[in-house]
Amino acid sequence: MTSAGVRASHVFAVPAFGEPRWLERCLASLRNQTVPSAIVVTTSTPNARIAAAAQQCGAPLLVNPRAAGIASDWNFALEQASAGWATLAHQDDWYEPHYVEACLAAVATARHPILVFTGATETVDGDTRTLLNTRVKRAISRGAFLASQSIEAHWRKRLLLSFGNPIPCPSVMFNRDAARDFRFPEGWRSNLDWRAWCDLAEKPGSFVYVAKRLVHRTMHRDAETTRALADRAIEDARMFRELWPAPVAAALNVLYAPSRHVYAALRQER
Repeated sequence: MTSAGVRASHVFAVPAFGEPRWLERCLASLRNQTVPSAIVVTTSTPNARIAAAAQQCGAPLLVNPRAAGIASDWNFALEQASAGWATLAHQDDWYEPHYVEACLAAVATARHPILVFTGATETVDGDTRTLLNTRVKRAISRGAFLASQSIEAHWRKRLLLSFGNPIPCPSVMFNRDAARDFRFPEGWRSNLDWRAWCDLAEKPGSFVYVAKRLVHRTMHRDAETTRALADRAIEDARMFRELWPAPVAAALNVLYAPSRHVYAALRQER
């Protein structure tokens, strides 16, 4: 199917890939929002499972003709979401019914918002225990925002991103009108979102934070984050070098290394 895009005030763009186990669950949670949104499914790996899930949800399925990696898939998905606000929903995750309502309410009171993101849970194949990664990300976000729901000063946005990546990518709602030229960078396999948030932090406008855990992420051994673990170690070091002087970057990279342990354990599963 071809289309110039789906037009609405908010759109969920879902870049599906491979044989996704939880795509139907993700799409059902998008349909169950208290504030209805358009949904578009995109893929560079068209197959019967993805087509059936999109059809069941009543969402158009658009095929990316350029199968060139994760950045290409994400950028193509966002390009199809012609709306004021867009969320890149990940196929393995699911959303609380008030996600859209809470995000739009938060940006309505912010000055020149570029993006809004929410808290998230991270589970391993449905295990509901709170992981250390989740607690650390919440602590970083709270430290940068303090009592505010939005931050606009460049130094505060940079502070938010300087000790790791606390912004859960699937929780982000983008202001497409404020950052129409935004694209995820090519050449990254794991930290393309962290790199992209740093680029957006350079633009005028505010980051908005909804602390409620409105997105539930599922980690598993076949996820791209797990498969790209070696690339993530390299890209973590690269990001810290971009953000800090060499000695500080090296120290932070050592402290950040345990965040990869849960993915390493998944890689070892048989």
